[in-house]
Amino acid sequence: MAVELRFEQGMFRLRSGDGVEERIAVERADIEAFLDWAQRYEQATTRKDNQALLAIGREINTWLDKRALEKLHADERHIHFATVARPDADQLAFLDVPWELIADRDGYWAQDAIVSYQPARLLGPLTQPAAPAHADLFVLFMAAAPLGEIELDFEAEEVPVCLPYRRAQRWNATAGLGPGARKGAQRHRLGWLRLRSRCNRVRQDLLR
Repeated sequence: MAVELRFEQGMFRLRSGDGVEERIAVERADIEAFLDWAQRYEQATTRKDNQALLAIGREINTWLDKRALEKLHADERHIHFATVARPDADQLAFLDVPWELIADRDGYWAQDAIVSYQPARLLGPLTQPAAPAHADLFVLFMAAAPLGEIELDFEAEEVPVCLPYRRAQRWNATAGLGPGARKGAQRHRLGWLRLRSRCNRVRQDLLR
């Protein structure tokens, strides 16, 4: 079960997987720390400074201990960092914290081979996701290269996406297919043609 650290109405609400909730008042020093970590994270990633990133992760971990949020150190660290659906400036600072970097003296939580750390950000209350609709699967391929960077080989980028459809098409073309399999082959071929058409249209739009 996920643990939720929610920031709303001036409080940190720490809810464990069993539903038990603790509340801790937010202090101005917390917001200042959030802003500082986000700014230093951006600078460290620009410089590719791994030591600075690790230091930020350890500071975040120290803050958790200081603010009595030890429940986040559980063996299964599936954690939701949550706010209201329309966060204010302080709540945005909370969401901007690079929670993925949390580290202890042994290194990043995310690199721990034993402990599963799965951070996620959540806006609004946690709700049950809608049931999947059973229908044909459509895939839209799109690739883009930032201006001033090395130009992508768009054809090469397209191959890993479209190749499974080509393989399915060849497999369904095998002799000896029964009526049901032939119908499936027709669906796969139609799906591939639709995908290829959409890929071509996207490529043409990007080149205009």
